[in-house]
Amino acid sequence: MRFAVYDIGSNSIKFLVAEKTASGSFLVLAEESKTTRLAEDLIASCELKEGAITRTLAALREMARKAAALGVPADPVHSRAVATSAVRDSRNRKVFLREAAAVLGFPVTLLTGEEEAEGVYRGIRSEGAFSEGDVLGIDVGGGSAEWILGEHGKIARRVSLPLGCVRLRERFIPGYPVPAPALAAMGQALEEQLAPVLAPYAAERGRRPVVGTGGTITAAAAIALALQKYDPAKVHLHVLPLSHIEEEIARFAALDSTSLRHVTGLPPKRADILVPGLAVFLASLRLLGADRITVSVRGLRYGILEALADAVPTP
Repeated sequence: MRFAVYDIGSNSIKFLVAEKTASGSFLVLAEESKTTRLAEDLIASCELKEGAITRTLAALREMARKAAALGVPADPVHSRAVATSAVRDSRNRKVFLREAAAVLGFPVTLLTGEEEAEGVYRGIRSEGAFSEGDVLGIDVGGGSAEWILGEHGKIARRVSLPLGCVRLRERFIPGYPVPAPALAAMGQALEEQLAPVLAPYAAERGRRPVVGTGGTITAAAAIALALQKYDPAKVHLHVLPLSHIEEEIARFAALDSTSLRHVTGLPPKRADILVPGLAVFLASLRLLGADRITVSVRGLRYGILEALADAVPTP
């Protein structure tokens, strides 16, 4: 059977089409991420802007055509679309959900922060390297970020906070280069807010791997690898030391907007939100007492894919 997943995030839509093979594994037929910045100015207005909605619906329409061309029916059995932080925090979410469902041909599921964390965890564990043993997952999106502690194959703790990279950019970053006081204020605010939240997650150094998902950390890996063209196979399981993240934040914060858009491996549309996204990972690693993070490309969309396939009755 073939399945299609649409992860409608605050900064981008992540789209995945995969076929479940006879062995139970998945063969990826199509995968892409398109930036629509659905959360644009959401902090100020508390509503999804008309232009952001239009961009997002256009991207969904194009992706739905690709899914249909690959033989995936537009029904809840074979297709699933989920919306996250930007939509759940907006006053006009019902309007968007109705219009998105009309474009796709099936309802869009609005996830709670806890459900989003569950999906991220399931996505991380869908890969062989983390299918067993304890793991601490961190996902930084555009509107929210999630921290999930898995022990003995089950979620022991999870939390979702409105600390996504788009929100942080709008709160703390007036422009590029980033003024030193603004960068310091963002780092301090993150550590103060996260310290009490992550205290129960901290453990002995090296006892469990810390795994990062989302566009920020995969972009950081692509930059570290100097990839001219994004290659998920190379990005997946790449390890970034804490010291490297510290150095990269300082380097990128010192660049102007034009120079940022020409950094090898960095998608131009992600240039203005890379620094705040990395700041979340940096604060988290410091508070957790971890000195590195392993990058995973298997985030929420893979968790949703697993759940969608599992829901199909066995013949």
